[in-house]
Amino acid sequence: MTVLADQPKHALPDGFYGIFIEDVNGAADGGLYAELIKNRSFEFKNPWAGWGSFGEVEIRSDDPAFKNNPHYVRLNNLLTGPEPRKWRVNPYIENTGFWSGIGVRKDERYRASFYARSDTKTQIEVNLLSPENETIARMSKPLFVEGKDWKRYEVELKPAQTQPRARFVLRVTGQGMVDFDFVSLFPADTWKSRANGWRQDLMQAIRDLKPTHLRFPGGCVVEGYDLQNRHQWKHSLGRPEERLGMPNQWGGRAADYWQSFGLGYYKYFLMAEDLGAAPMPILNCGMSCQGCLAQVAPLEEMDSYVQDALDIIEFANGSTDTQYGKIRAEMGHPEPFNLKYLGIGNENHGPAYEERLKLFQDAIKSHYPDIELVAYAGGTNNYRNKKNGIFDLKPEIRDEHFYRGSQWFFDNAGTFDSYRRDGIKLYIGEYSANAKDERKNSFRGALAEAAFMTGMERNSDLIMGAAYAPLLANISAFVWEPNLIYFNSLERVLTPNYHVQKMFAQNARGKLVSLESEQTDTQGKANLYASALINENEIIVKLINADTTPMDFEFAFPENIKLASRVEIETLHHPELEATNTFENPDNIVPVARTQTLENPVTLQGNSVNILKFKLAK
Repeated sequence: MTVLADQPKHALPDGFYGIFIEDVNGAADGGLYAELIKNRSFEFKNPWAGWGSFGEVEIRSDDPAFKNNPHYVRLNNLLTGPEPRKWRVNPYIENTGFWSGIGVRKDERYRASFYARSDTKTQIEVNLLSPENETIARMSKPLFVEGKDWKRYEVELKPAQTQPRARFVLRVTGQGMVDFDFVSLFPADTWKSRANGWRQDLMQAIRDLKPTHLRFPGGCVVEGYDLQNRHQWKHSLGRPEERLGMPNQWGGRAADYWQSFGLGYYKYFLMAEDLGAAPMPILNCGMSCQGCLAQVAPLEEMDSYVQDALDIIEFANGSTDTQYGKIRAEMGHPEPFNLKYLGIGNENHGPAYEERLKLFQDAIKSHYPDIELVAYAGGTNNYRNKKNGIFDLKPEIRDEHFYRGSQWFFDNAGTFDSYRRDGIKLYIGEYSANAKDERKNSFRGALAEAAFMTGMERNSDLIMGAAYAPLLANISAFVWEPNLIYFNSLERVLTPNYHVQKMFAQNARGKLVSLESEQTDTQGKANLYASALINENEIIVKLINADTTPMDFEFAFPENIKLASRVEIETLHHPELEATNTFENPDNIVPVARTQTLENPVTLQGNSVNILKFKLAK
């Protein structure tokens, strides 16, 4: 194989490999958002969802702590029984957490907080219990609630054992009546110690992907099953206690699936900043999910939808003298987020979408001409379909989504070679090997996605970026497969698909160079797929051998390209295509690194993803 390293072409875009986060499969509440209490404000359709109780306990809504979330719970521990032997029943409420339970680790710190009020000075207890009712964490000193006004209380708990299904118990032990609201439990060790922050191990796994852009928060949750259920970014402004939550679009198949907006747009912008990724928020376009009720806002009601788009740009980029720039500063970030991309709609399509997209275009370009709009153009070669009205609107970026079977990804690694070049960029906003007979993670799917990704790289003069979907799934709540990262209350599993994404993203710097071979091509001839880059330090060759037998390669380089004597090789391989990683065997399929001299042929195992690094001589 000849590497034409002296004929570099266009550079792979800096923001090529990104991530897409949608609150599906318990990805946000009960997942990336580190809150451990389910239904902390008692606002689910069933206000007792996630909770149990004992004694004289009731849900109330008179004189609430927060007007957007009016429900709270009252515990009454007055003396009862016949004279003279009256007693107290010590009522309590307990929370079992989200789908996988409340996971806590031995000797780590957890911060429990709540708002409370009482007519008297009343003692309470805060504990963590095991499923066997053993107390595994308790307060270090007595705690009393006192005063008729709502007040925030916080205590620290340190479990004596690691427990994946702990219960959080809030008990009134003194005589009196106590109201509680917004009951919360967070690990002290959140990502970058952010208050109201993210789960550490999941964020680290995301960080290791080195994403260069972040598309959020969906996905179908942006559209909603009807327009009332659509994602509205302004609902996530202000303090978490005051944010107006709502049922999740995916809740039809997952009971008690709620969006608290604890992980709101502001947090997503912060996440992008922490990751060094360009933010790409997606807004509702005036249409609900066309696979559900397919509601369409009348044109005369579109002003508020368009204004939301103008306002989020001001929120992200405006000075602190502007209305929403000031709100951003009050939330803790006076500096702008430098928003460049804005998506209008998710998977909306047809004349109604095109008509509404034009309203957004006209308004946004008149106020913010530098913002690049992302518009959905369909999936599977719709970019080439001249009947697609998106062509006439000429947005800066067209978005295509690909959910197909493994064989389709193998067969279409060269599909972008024939896409028209008309000055409009293409974005692959969602993709994964996904078909009716293979809706699970497997090495076959990872291999097929890697083959397809080489085609995306080779056509990165057209394609500006890509993001796998979905990213996260709680093992006890998922409604969609496959996913990149699975997790429960304490652990995570990185799939072979994750390792492919990481291998490609961590080797995504340089200019494209061509590869030539008499026996193979780079699009699937002889089941080989390839792309190559050169930068100031090395030549990176990505080779996917989708054949069952090993292949031996000798590499040739132009005479003016001087190389070090050894090549570094990272390989992801498994002999069984249906194999995957599990909680029981999380490292079943992981990359393996080796080095060898250039004097010997490079052997690529059958069914393998390979990254070869040829270091340039100093």
